[in-house]
Amino acid sequence: MNSARWVVLASFAAACSQLPPPREYIMRPLAGNATSPMAGQGLAVVVAPTRLPDYLDRAGLPTLAGGSEIMFSDGERWADRPSDDISRVVAANIQTLLPAAVVTAQPLPAAAQGRQVMLVLDIADMVLDRDGVAVLKGRWSILDGAGNTLLRTGMVDYSERVAGGQDRQDQLAAMDRNLLRLGQDVARALSSLPRGQGS
Repeated sequence: MNSARWVVLASFAAACSQLPPPREYIMRPLAGNATSPMAGQGLAVVVAPTRLPDYLDRAGLPTLAGGSEIMFSDGERWADRPSDDISRVVAANIQTLLPAAVVTAQPLPAAAQGRQVMLVLDIADMVLDRDGVAVLKGRWSILDGAGNTLLRTGMVDYSERVAGGQDRQDQLAAMDRNLLRLGQDVARALSSLPRGQGS
């Protein structure tokens, strides 16, 4: 009996070792193909680390199965930490939309000029639902450079239908479009800041 168990375990281990490596994906900035640049002269924007629930800030790609059940793919995962990827992509989108500004997900260089402001992203939900819709929910806030004074804020509540249904590339493209819409809303708010506000 023991030998039979060892044979089964050895066969299982051999099968596992032959599984293909998981496919890895990144989020992509899309602003270069989306719209005309906005005013952003004299702005220096730091995108703070995105706040994301722990259950979403993990490697597996999330899909809402129904009700309160969420599934994560074993064979497909994010190549980077999702919270870091969101900050990177939103910063890149805003930089393209506000080419005269300095926008970064890293600390500003000491020589950075202009009104310094901070963008804080609180993402409550970022999943694909069972109807083929990419969902992004949460809130964004623009603070002064010291992070003490709230200058602008807005809700994040976007949904993008997946054009190709279950095709993974189409699903990820829909998630990227949600991040673009977020960047566009923030860019409009940044471009509306009065001169001298936020420094």
